[in-house]
Amino acid sequence: MKSDLSARAGTHPSIVLSAFLEPLVRGRRVAVLGDATTGLAEELGERGARLIHAYDPDAARAAEALAKVDPGRSSPVSYALLGDDLGVRDGAFDVVIVPDLALFADPAELLRRTRKLCAASGAAIVGTRNARVEGRRLIEPREAYHKAINKAEIRQLLGNVGIALPD
Repeated sequence: MKSDLSARAGTHPSIVLSAFLEPLVRGRRVAVLGDATTGLAEELGERGARLIHAYDPDAARAAEALAKVDPGRSSPVSYALLGDDLGVRDGAFDVVIVPDLALFADPAELLRRTRKLCAASGAAIVGTRNARVEGRRLIEPREAYHKAINKAEIRQLLGNVGIALPD
Protein backbone atom coordinates (compact mmCIF):
# COMPACT_ATOMS: atom_id res chain seq x y z
CA MET A 1 0.00 0.00 0.00
CA LYS A 2 1.50 3.31 -1.08
CA SER A 3 1.75 6.28 1.25
CA ASP A 4 -0.60 9.20 0.67
CA LEU A 5 1.72 11.81 2.21
CA SER A 6 2.32 13.58 -1.07
CA ALA A 7 -1.27 13.32 -2.30
CA ARG A 8 -2.15 16.85 -1.24
CA ALA A 9 0.39 18.40 -3.61
CA GLY A 10 0.90 15.65 -6.18
CA THR A 11 4.03 13.58 -6.47
CA HIS A 12 7.10 15.42 -5.23
CA PRO A 13 10.05 15.53 -7.68
CA SER A 14 12.43 13.99 -5.11
CA ILE A 15 10.53 10.68 -5.32
CA VAL A 16 12.50 9.81 -8.48
CA LEU A 17 15.60 9.46 -6.30
CA SER A 18 14.20 6.20 -4.95
CA ALA A 19 14.61 4.47 -8.31
CA PHE A 20 18.25 5.51 -8.64
CA LEU A 21 19.07 4.80 -5.00
CA GLU A 22 17.41 1.39 -4.73
CA PRO A 23 20.64 -0.64 -5.12
CA LEU A 24 22.39 1.62 -2.60
CA VAL A 25 19.72 1.51 0.12
CA ARG A 26 18.60 -2.13 -0.10
CA GLY A 27 19.21 -3.77 3.29
CA ARG A 28 20.82 -0.66 4.76
CA ARG A 29 20.18 1.94 7.48
CA VAL A 30 19.10 5.20 5.85
CA ALA A 31 18.58 8.77 7.06
CA VAL A 32 16.57 11.23 4.97
CA LEU A 33 17.10 14.87 5.95
CA GLY A 34 14.43 17.19 4.58
CA ASP A 35 10.70 17.35 3.92
CA ALA A 36 9.18 14.25 5.53
CA THR A 37 5.91 14.66 3.60
CA THR A 38 7.34 13.96 0.13
CA GLY A 39 6.93 10.18 0.36
CA LEU A 40 10.63 9.52 -0.36
CA ALA A 41 11.28 7.72 2.95
CA GLU A 42 8.31 5.41 2.43
CA GLU A 43 9.34 4.67 -1.14
CA LEU A 44 12.87 3.78 0.01
CA GLY A 45 11.31 1.36 2.50
CA GLU A 46 9.29 -0.25 -0.27
CA ARG A 47 12.49 -0.58 -2.27
CA GLY A 48 14.24 -2.57 0.46
CA ALA A 49 15.90 -0.19 2.91
CA ARG A 50 16.14 -1.97 6.27
CA LEU A 51 15.55 1.07 8.47
CA ILE A 52 14.73 4.67 7.51
CA HIS A 53 14.82 7.68 9.80
CA ALA A 54 13.17 10.73 8.20
CA TYR A 55 14.27 13.95 9.91
CA ASP A 56 12.42 17.14 8.98
CA PRO A 57 13.57 20.62 10.08
CA ASP A 58 9.94 21.79 10.10
CA ALA A 59 7.97 20.62 13.15
CA ALA A 60 4.59 20.88 11.39
CA ARG A 61 5.69 18.66 8.48
CA ALA A 62 7.30 16.14 10.86
CA ALA A 63 4.04 16.00 12.84
CA GLU A 64 2.02 15.64 9.63
CA ALA A 65 4.14 12.71 8.47
CA LEU A 66 3.95 11.07 11.90
CA ALA A 67 0.16 11.50 12.00
CA LYS A 68 -0.17 9.55 8.73
CA VAL A 69 1.52 6.46 10.17
CA ASP A 70 -0.85 3.52 10.59
CA PRO A 71 -0.23 2.23 14.14
CA GLY A 72 -1.42 -1.26 13.18
CA ARG A 73 1.03 -1.61 10.30
CA SER A 74 4.73 -2.40 10.61
CA SER A 75 6.96 0.08 8.80
CA PRO A 76 10.74 0.54 8.56
CA VAL A 77 10.22 4.35 8.57
CA SER A 78 10.34 6.55 11.66
CA TYR A 79 9.85 10.33 11.71
CA ALA A 80 11.40 12.99 13.92
CA LEU A 81 12.19 16.66 14.04
CA LEU A 82 15.67 17.51 12.76
CA GLY A 83 16.85 19.12 16.00
CA ASP A 84 20.14 19.42 17.85
CA ASP A 85 20.06 15.89 19.28
CA LEU A 86 18.82 13.13 16.99
CA GLY A 87 19.41 10.40 19.57
CA VAL A 88 21.79 8.43 17.34
CA ARG A 89 25.54 7.94 17.44
CA ASP A 90 27.94 9.39 14.88
CA GLY A 91 28.16 7.10 11.84
CA ALA A 92 24.79 5.49 12.60
CA PHE A 93 23.64 5.36 8.96
CA ASP A 94 24.94 3.54 5.90
CA VAL A 95 23.27 6.09 3.61
CA VAL A 96 22.31 9.71 4.32
CA ILE A 97 20.09 11.43 1.76
CA VAL A 98 19.43 15.17 1.49
CA PRO A 99 16.93 15.48 -1.37
CA ASP A 100 17.05 19.30 -1.51
CA LEU A 101 19.92 21.20 0.10
CA ALA A 102 18.19 24.49 -0.74
CA LEU A 103 15.60 23.73 1.95
CA PHE A 104 18.15 24.49 4.69
CA ALA A 105 19.13 27.96 5.90
CA ASP A 106 22.72 26.85 6.65
CA PRO A 107 23.78 24.31 4.01
CA ALA A 108 27.36 24.12 5.32
CA GLU A 109 26.15 23.10 8.79
CA LEU A 110 23.80 20.53 7.30
CA LEU A 111 26.66 19.02 5.27
CA ARG A 112 28.82 18.79 8.40
CA ARG A 113 25.97 17.03 10.16
CA THR A 114 25.43 14.72 7.17
CA ARG A 115 29.07 13.73 7.29
CA LYS A 116 28.84 12.92 11.02
CA LEU A 117 25.70 10.79 10.59
CA CYS A 118 27.18 8.77 7.74
CA ALA A 119 29.29 5.68 8.49
CA ALA A 120 32.92 5.77 7.34
CA SER A 121 32.11 3.26 4.59
CA GLY A 122 28.71 4.83 3.87
CA ALA A 123 27.42 7.20 1.22
CA ALA A 124 25.88 10.66 1.36
CA ILE A 125 23.60 11.75 -1.47
CA VAL A 126 22.89 15.46 -1.63
CA GLY A 127 20.56 17.02 -4.19
CA THR A 128 19.83 20.58 -5.13
CA ARG A 129 18.14 22.30 -8.00
CA ASN A 130 20.08 23.23 -11.08
CA ALA A 131 20.44 27.02 -10.90
CA ARG A 132 20.80 27.23 -14.68
CA VAL A 133 17.42 25.67 -15.43
CA GLU A 134 14.57 28.13 -15.20
CA GLY A 135 12.35 26.79 -17.97
CA ARG A 136 8.99 25.09 -17.91
CA ARG A 137 8.45 22.64 -15.06
CA LEU A 138 6.20 19.62 -15.02
CA ILE A 139 5.47 20.23 -11.36
CA GLU A 140 5.42 23.71 -9.88
CA PRO A 141 7.74 23.97 -6.88
CA ARG A 142 6.32 24.56 -3.43
CA GLU A 143 7.13 27.85 -1.76
CA ALA A 144 9.75 26.23 0.49
CA TYR A 145 11.69 24.99 -2.55
CA HIS A 146 12.68 28.25 -4.17
CA LYS A 147 16.41 28.58 -3.71
CA ALA A 148 18.82 27.05 -6.21
CA ILE A 149 22.52 26.53 -5.52
CA ASN A 150 25.06 26.79 -8.32
CA LYS A 151 28.10 24.56 -8.86
CA ALA A 152 30.59 27.03 -7.33
CA GLU A 153 28.50 27.24 -4.14
CA ILE A 154 28.31 23.44 -3.95
CA ARG A 155 32.12 23.16 -4.30
CA GLN A 156 32.61 25.75 -1.58
CA LEU A 157 30.12 24.10 0.80
CA LEU A 158 31.67 20.68 0.33
CA GLY A 159 35.17 22.11 0.67
CA ASN A 160 34.17 23.65 3.99
CA VAL A 161 33.47 20.18 5.38
CA GLY A 162 36.55 18.52 3.86
CA ILE A 163 35.06 17.01 0.72
CA ALA A 164 36.75 17.76 -2.61
CA LEU A 165 35.04 17.35 -5.98
CA PRO A 166 37.00 16.41 -9.09
CA ASP A 167 37.17 19.03 -11.84
